[in-house]
Amino acid sequence: MILYYVNGSRQKKKLVESEFVEDIYDVVEDFFDEHGYRPHFIKNEFEPEWKITFGSYSEYFLVADYGEEDVIEAKHMWKL
Repeated sequence: MILYYVNGSRQKKKLVESEFVEDIYDVVEDFFDEHGYRPHFIKNEFEPEWKITFGSYSEYFLVADYGEEDVIEAKHMWKL
């Protein structure tokens, strides 16, 4: 899996490449810590692509190259 941060201008920045959903979760959490921002909610959307949103209309995280098992694990990890 590859985790990207997509900014308001739709530019993607690669944050991490990993085989583990836990690494994706940790990098998202670290991103918020580094930026001194704690969202009120984090939402995962899996169709048509895996998007992790956090209250912004123009900024989000995008996960590429994931499988069905990753989605199941993500739903469990984020308690969806």
